[in-house]
Amino acid sequence: MLFACILGFAYFAQAPQPGKFAQEIIDNQRRDLRNIVEYTFEYEMITGSGNAKHKEENGEGYMRHRRSFNIPLTRDGKPIKAKDFEKRRDAVIKQLELHAKLRLAEPDFETPGPDKPGSGTNAGGIHMSSIDILRYCQLSEPKQIGQLLEVSFDLCKSPWPSEAHFPRIKGTLRIDPKDRVTDSWQARIKDGPSPGLVFFEQVNQIAPGGIRFPAVNRWIQSAAPHLFPKGRMDATYRIKNLQRFGVEVNQSISGPMP
Repeated sequence: MLFACILGFAYFAQAPQPGKFAQEIIDNQRRDLRNIVEYTFEYEMITGSGNAKHKEENGEGYMRHRRSFNIPLTRDGKPIKAKDFEKRRDAVIKQLELHAKLRLAEPDFETPGPDKPGSGTNAGGIHMSSIDILRYCQLSEPKQIGQLLEVSFDLCKSPWPSEAHFPRIKGTLRIDPKDRVTDSWQARIKDGPSPGLVFFEQVNQIAPGGIRFPAVNRWIQSAAPHLFPKGRMDATYRIKNLQRFGVEVNQSISGPMP
């Protein structure tokens, strides 16, 4: 325990000032995005709103360069109908083939850069990206929390329309002090009917090859109805059993229905 505390303090003592620290994390995460490979995984998605009955979907996902494609296998514990499964699988394969053509025509079209929003996740027209939190928010000095470094963010202002909500949020990021990448983070509402409530959180995991992927993405739209005029859906998306994937795009991703 003492060793862990000393090790953590050593990492903390070496942490640069917020500006340099943020840029180092951004650079590391962009590097990971450039080097990302293909994965399959199992996913669970739970959605609901208020007191309404929540729905659960389980299936197989495929991720390439941070773009995720899902093939549901069960909904609320019941197997997907064979015709719906085939329809979805065919649609995913077509999306992957188009994606491959786009990358062939313009290899850097997905490369993170200063002239586009950072890689992240979307819901109801709202984009959340830890890279852009680091780019466009005022950051606190990093402080030691267990074996991680915690940075608070506030006073955010992004130039991208999908991040117009940034001035209305604040929160915290927890950083792996050794690899200098985001381990987990959450955003809270600053105004509206329920200030202070968490409306987004993400927890990352280390995939085979050392790249970090989200293990959990959680949207709590009911905490921020003024940001989501088109809906009040709360959703939790979990992934597990990440595996490297090495077949060609035009081959089946999920096996045939039993």
